Amino acid sequence: MNSIIVFKKEQIDDFISIKKILEERFKTDVISIEIVEKNQKYENKFNPSYIIKTDTLFNTEITKKIREIILEIKPEIIAFPYGSDMKNLAARLSSELSLGILTDCNDIMMENGRICATKYAYGGSVVAKLYSKSEIKVITFNKMMNESSENETNTNKTLKEFEIEDDTRIRLLKYEKSDSFVLLEKAEKVIGIGRGVRREDIKLIEEFAKKINASIGYSRPLIHEGIKDSDYQIGITGKIISPKLYIAIGISGKEYHIKGVEKAKKIISINTNPNAPIKKYSDYFICEDYKKVISRLFE
Repeated sequence: MNSIIVFKKEQIDDFISIKKILEERFKTDVISIEIVEKNQKYENKFNPSYIIKTDTLFNTEITKKIREIILEIKPEIIAFPYGSDMKNLAARLSSELSLGILTDCNDIMMENGRICATKYAYGGSVVAKLYSKSEIKVITFNKMMNESSENETNTNKTLKEFEIEDDTRIRLLKYEKSDSFVLLEKAEKVIGIGRGVRREDIKLIEEFAKKINASIGYSRPLIHEGIKDSDYQIGITGKIISPKLYIAIGISGKEYHIKGVEKAKKIISINTNPNAPIKKYSDYFICEDYKKVISRLFE
């Protein structure tokens, strides 16, 4: 049995987690395909089976090259780590090959002779079991937390590198990210902003975040309102994070949000509702108006 994992260098830890699950549970040979954007500095630290160099991740030639590898390898599973770009790529690939796709999965196993993936449903209150009738299973995963690539090595010696032609229909103009931008899943301190925060006070919380060197994320309702884009959403349909400190401000604590922060080392919640659900998940719960709390901390 063969499996393929498609990943980028930023997803190495997730790649390692998925690779170990596939090897241990399915006794499969894992073929790795790393996608590299030409305009970014690249260091081959992991020695994947294949490298595909492209101008952008939207280049349609990527899926064509992966299709060629699929025909050669004949895998039963094609896995993609967490990320909107990988999910888009997986969707394009499954569409072109007329394959079913299982998205946002948390785990994968063999059950009664069939490959079964699981994911949260109904706001995280239910774990759903998913099966694909396709001969090749295309699966995208949520953020994995249980492995690190620090001591991992790859003994693969049959590296094949492809550089595909630029897609003239799509042109990457520039990357725009703040110098202070820290990926939520990498941040040691995170402040979560919920519906209980007044819009005019978000600036105050941003200043507080800078003072304590924390990143900022938002609950799903605020993302849906357009306050920030989905890169800043915390929860099972957004980012799964495990910071050393998570401060929840004006967040009630719905199941879909808690699933995204339950691995935080410490949770401090600030809420005016003494019975907010997040209270039972918090190490410290402050029942007070957040402006009063932040003002005291600024003193």
